[in-house]
Amino acid sequence: MTTREYLEVLNSSCAERCAETNYWTPARRPNMRLLYSTPETFEPPARILWLGKNPGGEPDDGDRHPHDVPFRQRRGWSSYLDDDWGRFRRGEHPMQRGVLAAASLFAGGADEGRALLRSSPAANLSPYRSRSWDYLPRDLRDISVGESLIRLAQPRVVVLLFSESSLWRRLMDTLDRTVSSTKIQLSGFPGYTFRESVCGEGPEYVFGLPGFNNQTSPHNETVLKTLRERIALHDLSDGRA
Repeated sequence: MTTREYLEVLNSSCAERCAETNYWTPARRPNMRLLYSTPETFEPPARILWLGKNPGGEPDDGDRHPHDVPFRQRRGWSSYLDDDWGRFRRGEHPMQRGVLAAASLFAGGADEGRALLRSSPAANLSPYRSRSWDYLPRDLRDISVGESLIRLAQPRVVVLLFSESSLWRRLMDTLDRTVSSTKIQLSGFPGYTFRESVCGEGPEYVFGLPGFNNQTSPHNETVLKTLRERIALHDLSDGRA
């Protein structure tokens, strides 16, 4: 089975789960999005995998961005660059801007960051859409889909667009990572913690970026500064990841 075929089967399985749980958009489409990049980007081994919690927004966003769109896009398409999210113009949503800023740190510049995103796999722990993780029905908070995508792409680096301790622990346990994690408290706010796991086996590096869905947060520059320092420490910039 090719990578595209595997992802098509997984996408269909997630759509069937929406049908089983009656989890629809207003137009009766599956309220989900599996991929944020084209299937080709998941060909192993990948350099960097970008992984959020789950697709955000309201149910009608699933009608504006149907779940099968990534399978019909040209090579190099990226939801972080080419989709218009909510009231924002294409690529201007706070999370899209934040992800590009992070990619630029790995790639050595803004243009290089865009090229990196266009060639990188991107998805979520759970493919089911909700306003936030807490609004997601409990039986759809399974992270096995995210685990499957990590194991498929075999990335050297995984960048998590969240760092909540409960989800971090679940993912580390799922990936059988027994090594201790580095925690860097970035502010006095509870839970605002940059997380890092370094392991000899793939993925070698996992970074958890706190609060990265809110580019207007004054703490995001601190997150990017910390990520820049960790990238330099591990010599992961400018094509070396």
